Amino acid sequence: NYLYLQTYNKVSIIDIRDKKMKNVAEIYPEMGADDYIVDMYVDGDHAYLIMEKCDTSLAGGKQEDDRVYNTVMAQMDDVVYMNTNCYLELLTYDIKDRTQVKKTGSVTLDGNYQTSRKNGDYIYLFSQKYVGDIAKKDKDMLIPELNGKKAEADCIYVQDNATTELIAV
Repeated sequence: NYLYLQTYNKVSIIDIRDKKMKNVAEIYPEMGADDYIVDMYVDGDHAYLIMEKCDTSLAGGKQEDDRVYNTVMAQMDDVVYMNTNCYLELLTYDIKDRTQVKKTGSVTLDGNYQTSRKNGDYIYLFSQKYVGDIAKKDKDMLIPELNGKKAEADCIYVQDNATTELIAV
């Protein structure tokens, strides 16, 4: 039997079969300064880590395409602001040999982490994305990306009380 301890940047695998517990492995996913592990699931010989990752950059002046993806939501010629694009990454690990953990796959989804569920062989990820006034100009921006491609309509559910500034997927 094993115990899995999740922190913001790693998962430790602890062997609890003997009276003296032993740390047999640690999973350190690739992450940037603003990235962290938000959830995890273990099912048989597989571990699933859900990461929230954000790409942040400084910008200033008028945007060429008039799209603003920033936290300050200011667009002036003499203002510097932060552009932040957050997404989720679901990482799959083979843990059959708990001492030799191997990453076997990953999936990405637009937005900030809301919650997740595992039911049988499926993991359901729920994200939230701030779109602001962009939706009024570019409806295509409302469609989230899965692995860098726009999601199919049958993969999206927008609740009845959604606003044009915030959508949950």
